[in-house]
Parts: sequence; structure tokens; C-alpha cells
Amino acid sequence: MRHTSASPDKSRIKSKWSQDNIIELLANLDFVVKNIRQNSGRAGKNEVLQKLQARLRKRRTVRQIDNRLKSLTGSERPKTIEDVYRHGSSRIQNLDFGIKLKVLEELKSIMSKEVCMVVSTPRQLRSGSRHLGVETSRSKRENTVFSERTPTRTMPRRLRGEPEDLASKPSENESLSSKSPLSHDTLIVPRRKFLSRLTTTPPYPSIADTEERIKSSQSPDTCREGNTTEACSLNGTPSLQSAPQSSFYATGLQDTLTIDYDDPDTVQQIPEDAILDCTHETLRDLFNDNLYFRKKWLESEERREKIDRNERLRHSLLAPGSSDVFQTMADTIEIQDEKINTLQRQLSNQKFLQQFLTLGRGKEVPLNQAQIQINHKKMTREFRSLSIMNCFQHPGETSACLESQDLNELKSKISTDLHCYPIGLVIQSLTGAAVCEWVFNGKIQCTAMMSSPLLEGYRRHLGTVCGELALRNVDLAAHQWVIDEDKHFQEQFLPRTATKLSGRLLDALGPFIKHKGKAEAKLQRRLESIFCAALNIKTFAMIGKNVFEYIWPVHNSIFERNLMAEESSEGTKCNQTLSDQGTKTVMLALVPGLRVYSYDRKLVDYCGFTKGDEGLEQPSLVAQALVVAQ
Repeated sequence: MRHTSASPDKSRIKSKWSQDNIIELLANLDFVVKNIRQNSGRAGKNEVLQKLQARLRKRRTVRQIDNRLKSLTGSERPKTIEDVYRHGSSRIQNLDFGIKLKVLEELKSIMSKEVCMVVSTPRQLRSGSRHLGVETSRSKRENTVFSERTPTRTMPRRLRGEPEDLASKPSENESLSSKSPLSHDTLIVPRRKFLSRLTTTPPYPSIADTEERIKSSQSPDTCREGNTTEACSLNGTPSLQSAPQSSFYATGLQDTLTIDYDDPDTVQQIPEDAILDCTHETLRDLFNDNLYFRKKWLESEERREKIDRNERLRHSLLAPGSSDVFQTMADTIEIQDEKINTLQRQLSNQKFLQQFLTLGRGKEVPLNQAQIQINHKKMTREFRSLSIMNCFQHPGETSACLESQDLNELKSKISTDLHCYPIGLVIQSLTGAAVCEWVFNGKIQCTAMMSSPLLEGYRRHLGTVCGELALRNVDLAAHQWVIDEDKHFQEQFLPRTATKLSGRLLDALGPFIKHKGKAEAKLQRRLESIFCAALNIKTFAMIGKNVFEYIWPVHNSIFERNLMAEESSEGTKCNQTLSDQGTKTVMLALVPGLRVYSYDRKLVDYCGFTKGDEGLEQPSLVAQALVVAQ
């Protein structure tokens, strides 16, 4: 990256921009975004240039900085000035990890959460930043191949101008996506005339408006630096040296997103990192569910538009004044099909409700017991597959990995001395403890099961008119329908929850993992399968009037053959001699078991498992626990 010096007698001398200068320039692009917004052009240019000139470590002239900014803005013809900043943030993503940290330190003064979301946007949402080739030879300096995901348009150097010239042209007000439709042909463009273009950009609110809204609520009048208090930087934005380093993440990324749900393009562009950084669990689920349903809506809209186009094409082929006989027949058939579908739907609903309407107060077999046993067998198979993975090791006494709070809590649920057992059994036991504590002892409730005033009104009046027993049966049937028929629950909620739990357990097992990369990815897939099966057990267990209980024997408890199955203890270093009475004791629990109690639950309990205070007696075994005994 070379630019012409500002000195008249040295106009031909090239000035190399150092890496630190590029960091400073990228970090200060927020000033450019904030000050260059009007259609009149680069308003406040001199103020911006002076700000950038003061911040560059190696002093640059105003002309050099001006040329540098024009190379980032003018050559790409951005439709909005947010495109300029998105280009800068995409450049940040391509930097080395250490340099990226320096840039983020410089960016900690940005108060706009929209800017923070842009910085945290995943690379797959910025197609322009994914295919910036690395120049390795003289031939590659002239031509660079870019994939189909980054459509570009070159422009002669003589046509390039400043942003005010570009903004005045009516052709530049068109949408970028309409000018550059995606094609399957590979584009080859000159390297020097190309800067990555974002094909579509989410219509976030303006940064200037957002800063005014944030300043009205926070009012940061002063910034502290060292032991002195100084005035904030330009336009109320704190200087890059002010505020703690964590303020960039604490104030920006954790704020509530401002999303225009009326724009169909917005949902496709919402960054996933911004949703994951939200601290509130329910809010994250709401964002994810909204994305899912909006995508489904967009798909249905595309199908509807396709049908309308075909309908218009068919009508255009008819002779003027003639009637469409085929359309009349199609309408008649459609009416008959609607009647048939309605009757079939009523029969299906009656068959589905039959098992709930006949549910009384007797000791019937628990609902979904067969599905629970199937998922438990699947979970046990996945547990045993963990023991054959060779990516684990016992952490040494001098291990540099720190044990997390989750790992310490899981260790407290199993044996005290884990070094006596093979590492595969230890991983199984820790995973089993995580399933018991995070799934069976936890609360599972998707957004579709949330309470609302209208739902509470239905429950109250239904219980008054039909009685508590009918209310309980209808409540169970409604939840069963959500679990079985709602694709969102099986395709989105359960996999998303399993991924979250597997990532949490993977972080806790960090000291035991010796091979990263592919082995860690394979381990996470198996953990996701285990948690998916456990979540299915949890959901099926809470649909019914009975109460379930998981079996997780503690260390040195008596081995009960009717409740537990013994796993081979080959490789253990503990003393395996039997006691005088010949009884065995549990040394390590691997897979939790299940049993069920007869009970008359009033409504669905999202915890689903017994809390120990119901006074239950005479349980029935559903699945045995897998343990190591001696």
C-alpha cells in the first residue's frame, strides 16, 4: 500500500504505510463514518483528517491521509457510508490474531452497538472479506481470482472521484445487490483496482442517531486517563485511551439489538455472534426463534411469488375474452381437496387426543416410556464410544490448564481420586454427571411453552368449565403436540440447546484433552448426540402424570443389581477384593439410569424429575444405570 507524498518536490517518492499506521487508520474509521453521512459529500473532512493525523504514530500529511481515505471510500462507490466501515472491519478480520487485538484495543472508544455488531459479524456474512488472495508472485499481483460470492465491478482510475462526486450520480443510489447479481461465473479483476465489496448490508440504524440515543441514557461527559480527568474526544466519543479495555465488549455487544423486522433482508444479515453475546438466555432464544420463523416466512413468500408468476404466464397465453376451463376445474378440485384434508385432520386430531382423554387416575403405563427407553439406549451407546477416543489424558500436577468451576462441580458428583481409573471411564463419568446436573436437574422450556396472560386465561376458564382433570389432559396433549408436530422444536430448539451444553462441557474437560483440532471437533459431535438424547428423555418425561427420577449412585454406595449394570473395570488401580459378605460397592457411576413413580400431576412440570419431597413410593425401573463396581 503506497501513496504519494504531500511535498511538491517529492511527488514521485512513494511513502510506505507501516502496520501500526494501518491499525490506527482502521481503528479511526468510526470518525469517518460519523462525520461523512450527508449527501453533500465529505462534511467535516478537515476535522476528520486532523483527528487522524494526530493519532498516527508516524506523522502523515493531510494529503496522504486524504488519499488513503479516498482509496477506502471512493473506489468502491458505497451506497451508504456504513459500507465504508464494514470494509474496514472486514480488513480487521484478515489481520493476524495479535494485530487484531491491538485494533480492538483502539476500538474500545466506540459507543455505538451497531458498530460493535459489525466488528463482531462472522466472516461468512461478509463475503467480500473471505476471498482476499495473498500475493505470492509477480503474476498474482496483476490478477486475482475471486469466488462467486464476491461479485465486483471495476472502474477506470480516471473515473474515480471523491465521495461527493459519487453521491451526486443518480446511478449510485441503486442497490448494490441489484447492480451485481450473483452468478456462477468466476470473476477476474485487477488487484490494484479492487477492494472487497459487501454485496448486501443489513440496514442498521444510523450510527450518529444511535450515539445520540446512547449519550442521552449514559451521558459520558468526561473520560479518565491515568490519574487525570480529560474531556472526551470529538463529538462526545471517548478517546481511544479512555475507559477500561472491557468496555468495548461490556457496553456494546451486550445491548439489545435494534432490528427492523419489516425488512426481509434484515433477518438474513443479523450477526450470530451478536445473538450469542447476549447475556439473557430467553432473549437469545427469542432472537433465534425469530430468525427461524422469518426464514420460513421468506421461503413461503418465494413460493407464493413463483406461483403468481406462473399464474400470470398462464393467463397471458389465453386468447382475449376466452375463459380458462382448466382453472375452473382446478378450483373445483381444490375445494374438494380442502374438504378431504379437513376431515382427515379432524380424524388425526381425535386419534391423537384419545390417549389423553382416557387418561384417568389409575396406574397406567407412563406416556412415552418406549421413546424414553429408546433414547436411553442411544445415549448409552454414545457414552461407550467416548472410552475409545484417544484424545484424553490425565492432567499432571504441573498442568498449566486451570480447572473451571463446572469441572470442580462435576468432580464433586463422582469419585474423589480420578487417577485410579482409565481416562475413558473418567470422561464418561464426568459426562454422566453433566447430563444429570444440567439436563435432568435443569428446566427445559422453549419459547413456545412460555406463559402468557392469554394462555393463563385459557387454563383458568378451562379448569373452571371442564374440571382440573380435563385441564391436565389438555395441557399434556398441547405439550405433546409441540414436541411431536412442531418442527421448530426438533429442528432448532433441541439441537441448539445440545450444542450449547456440549460446548460448556467441552470447556470444562479442557485439562483432560491432549489433542485439539479435529479430535476436539469429533468429541463435540459425540457430546451433542449425548445431550440430544438426554434432552429427548427430559421432554418425554415431563409429558405425563407420572414423575421420573434419575439413578446416579454415589461413590462407595451399595451395588444394587436390579437398578444397576456393571461395566468392565479393566485398567483400574483400586483394590477390587470383595467384602466379607461378598457385596460390591459402586466406585464410579458412568451412565445415569431412570425409574418412574406413580403420581397425579396437575400440569406439565418443566423440571420433570422428582425433587424428593413428593412422598413417592414403589418406583418402576425404566433403564438401569451403568457403573464400575468392586
